[in-house]
Amino acid sequence: MGIDPIEYTPWHGKRSGISHRMFVVIKKILNTSVRSKGVIVLLLIGGILVHLFPIITAVIFPQEKLTAEIMVRGTPTLEPYMRGELFLIFSILLAAVVTSDLISSDYHDNSFILYFSRPIKPPIYMISKFLGGISVISLFCFVMPMLFCITVISTQTGSDYWTSFKVMGLTALAGVLTTFFFTAMGLMLSSMTKRKAYAGVGTFVAFFAPTLIAEIFSEFNVNWRLLSPINVLHYTYDLIYGYDIPHNIDTSLFYVALFTYLLLPLVITYIVIQRRAVGK
Repeated sequence: MGIDPIEYTPWHGKRSGISHRMFVVIKKILNTSVRSKGVIVLLLIGGILVHLFPIITAVIFPQEKLTAEIMVRGTPTLEPYMRGELFLIFSILLAAVVTSDLISSDYHDNSFILYFSRPIKPPIYMISKFLGGISVISLFCFVMPMLFCITVISTQTGSDYWTSFKVMGLTALAGVLTTFFFTAMGLMLSSMTKRKAYAGVGTFVAFFAPTLIAEIFSEFNVNWRLLSPINVLHYTYDLIYGYDIPHNIDTSLFYVALFTYLLLPLVITYIVIQRRAVGK
């Protein structure tokens, strides 16, 4: 009796490219986040308190044009938009909720091992997670400020649209910076623990604890204010919109603090991911 040969059909497909793999991760993060009750609640409540009320006010009390004062200093009818306390609080809360499980959940369910058992490198993994967090946080920190600018320009009573569009461009830059700022910090905390709750609380504390310390020690030296990432972010807003940082703040130290808060979290995240990937 003859022996039947093993049926085998070779796979002639192509391995997906790096960009496609990144897109799949980003899409998954975005889809998961926008279905999360916590994210929905924060976007809804924050959208109303931080963005909708100023938009309604801008419609009821039209401005002559969109100015830097509206965005960071305020007017008699509008609170400073980008430097508002509610804008800051909801941005931090959203970052804490969105980024808390970007990497920590992979540690917890061992999918981190699965990622690196396939042809994916730590930089690609980190960039994908980072862009996934940005895709959600930008809804609050970038998209809504741009909508506010469009509303003010659409209802302005003056004819100086050049200035208005220039400020709108500066707001786009400030929105990108804000989104990057909060996502980087949250991603770093998420890479350090298996517990989502620890990462979320850690993100919140990472912004407010240094601010409290900075307020205490700034009584002795004003440059201690740069210890606070919130102060550094607000001073950066001032520079973007054409204002000067406080004259008693050392400019060199300010730039050191700015690039530290922008780049150091990503460097630490990469080192942690690299070490865990090697030791998987």
